[in-house]
Amino acid sequence: MAALAYAVLAVAALLTLFFVHALMPSTAIAALVIGGWLLAPYLLLALGLRFLARDARSARVYATTAIAVAIGGVGFLTWLIYVRPDAQGGIAVMFTPLYQMVGTALLLLGRRPS
Repeated sequence: MAALAYAVLAVAALLTLFFVHALMPSTAIAALVIGGWLLAPYLLLALGLRFLARDARSARVYATTAIAVAIGGVGFLTWLIYVRPDAQGGIAVMFTPLYQMVGTALLLLGRRPS
């Protein structure tokens, strides 16, 4: 299950880089900052899966959370950039990592204790 989660995170990260390109930042520094900010949740999810998942049950929980958050983030960015682009979409794009981190916290805190 962890291997699937890592694969989904990698695909989500690549798609996110594609979205950064589609946003057409004005400078290379802006592209790096936006790209780093949008990739941060995927890095944190991968690190959490690697270092916090101690047994099979917790690995399954972290992997499922990582997959759900990655798919949700890519879906949200797709919606904002391609399906319903508008003037406030740029602000929503910049808040996407925060939404993903809150979603991660809610999913992990909502799990039943062992």
